[in-house]
Amino acid sequence: CVIEPESRASGEDGMRVALFTETFLPKVDGIVTVLVLLMDHLIQRGIEFVVVAPKLGDEITQYRGQKVIGVPGVRFPLYPELRLGPPTLHTYREVRDFQPDIAHFIHPTLVGTGGLIEVTEPGGGGATRRFYRVVVISYGPN
Repeated sequence: CVIEPESRASGEDGMRVALFTETFLPKVDGIVTVLVLLMDHLIQRGIEFVVVAPKLGDEITQYRGQKVIGVPGVRFPLYPELRLGPPTLHTYREVRDFQPDIAHFIHPTLVGTGGLIEVTEPGGGGATRRFYRVVVISYGPN
């Protein structure tokens, strides 16, 4: 399957990906390791992306020039190094303004579920219109 991105109003071309994850740098685990490999591959291919992830300690706002949208959250008692919280309205606006073609949800729980809700946005007359062209959800062992 080949996905050709639609031209944007600004005249920019190229595929854009929104990555939603429940854990991110500086934490290092299996999910983050795979995510870093994916992001490095996207950069190598010239594919723009944005990461939506919980704010973990030292807030990371970029990964190798690509934007990271931090989601506020509360510490999770069983894993104190993690923060859990759903995306905010500000998060939604930043992702919408990025105009992603693909939304990739990595081990979705709160951040991912909130992002899935963003898959459609209200249109006129009670209708909805598609927010992403393609949605991908992945799970794997830690």
